[in-house]
Amino acid sequence: MNQHIVDEHRVLFEKMNAIVARNEIGELIVVRSRRTIKPIIPFIISISVFQQWKARDNKVVIADLPFEQLNTDIPLNFKIRKDEPLTVIQSFDELEFSEK
Repeated sequence: MNQHIVDEHRVLFEKMNAIVARNEIGELIVVRSRRTIKPIIPFIISISVFQQWKARDNKVVIADLPFEQLNTDIPLNFKIRKDEPLTVIQSFDELEFSEK
């Protein structure tokens, strides 16, 4: 992995309010959110949820690196357990945010 790309993504993690990454089948997985209370990260969102979130907050972005690579090259604050499915969010109203 190119260290420059990893460094760019670390800066992204510091600057953005929410970061989404695609997995190998194209699902959008939230890997970082400063304001989300529920569900617990990581979770899957639909494209419409992403679009609504992005419309409300311009510091929401889809990472260039795929989820599996982000999870390997950048230390995330969670571990993925293969035997536990991720929560799937289909409606923006299912998300709970802190007031900050």
